[in-house]
Amino acid sequence: MPAAALTPSLLLSRLADELSRQAEAVRELHSIVEGGPVSVTAAQTIDISSQHLDEIAGILRRLASQNGKPEAVDEDVLAPVLLSTLRARLAGDHGETATSGDVDFF
Repeated sequence: MPAAALTPSLLLSRLADELSRQAEAVRELHSIVEGGPVSVTAAQTIDISSQHLDEIAGILRRLASQNGKPEAVDEDVLAPVLLSTLRARLAGDHGETATSGDVDFF
């Protein structure tokens, strides 16, 4: 079955979901700031969140440059996204999820 067209509305909704996910991840870092125990996973959240936010900023810049195409988003707007699980979620592929310890090499 072919995937539904990636409309601006759908992409923006998925970007909002991703931003909420990253906001929650950052909120979980409060233990570091408050002097609580720091796990490796919590420390890695800092790096992962900044990578996700950089990717989202790039997508928004590319989306903003697509003047005159409000009905659909060019598929290539997600192509430069280096984080494969983020790219898959934004494209609507909910089957790909990251496992703790998975690494995206760029």
